[in-house]
Amino acid sequence: MINDDAILVPCHAGGFISGGDIPIDAEAHKKANMKNLFEHIKQKHYSLTINKKKVLSIDKICRLCETKEINNGIEYASLAELFNWQERQSKSLINCARIYEFTSYEWWFPLWDSHFMYFWQNLPLKYRKNKTLYKDYVDQLSYELTDSKATIKLENKRIRALKFQIKSLLSKTRLTKFILCNIRKKTIKKNLRNINNILGVCGALSADFYKECEPYLPSINGLLSISIIKELKKKIIYNSEGSEGSP
Repeated sequence: MINDDAILVPCHAGGFISGGDIPIDAEAHKKANMKNLFEHIKQKHYSLTINKKKVLSIDKICRLCETKEINNGIEYASLAELFNWQERQSKSLINCARIYEFTSYEWWFPLWDSHFMYFWQNLPLKYRKNKTLYKDYVDQLSYELTDSKATIKLENKRIRALKFQIKSLLSKTRLTKFILCNIRKKTIKKNLRNINNILGVCGALSADFYKECEPYLPSINGLLSISIIKELKKKIIYNSEGSEGSP
């Protein structure tokens, strides 16, 4: 269905580059510390398992971000994006494009264009947080092309601001975190062994493997990650010992 000389162009990373992953509680005029960064990274990037204590620590965050100190909200936001760019975008998201290579197609990520990236990198925090400037620009362009009334644009902007304020408020309450955590646990337990999954991935793992991983309460992506890591460890052991008798 696709020509052999086609180049596939996904829109990956546009939200990240325009500020979509800046922490809700990052404010330029407020103080921040490594604990704020740790909590943000834990909730944002370690969602494949409920039990995060064994895989993440403040010391690990300090090592990966090459710093032990945060003085303000701007540094907090910058380090949160640094971690995202270094540990998620470059290692996970970009590698999603390998599926195109598997099917013999070339690919191009236009939103990783250096000029586009540097533009957003040099903007003040207030224009990037919650993708404020990006959303305003898209709204403005949309209304210009469709001749919509400016009052609708203003109303949309107010609604977005209200939603963001509510989200920011809820993110700071322990009750909200507790409720969301319990909902997630129940959902994972319910769907963990969904062998009717359209991709068939749940049925690829044995009952013993599910039982072994149950204390971590991972999602199916978490289970697949654990499975792959185990296979990689076996190959490392085999290659280091260099014998067919190795696992």
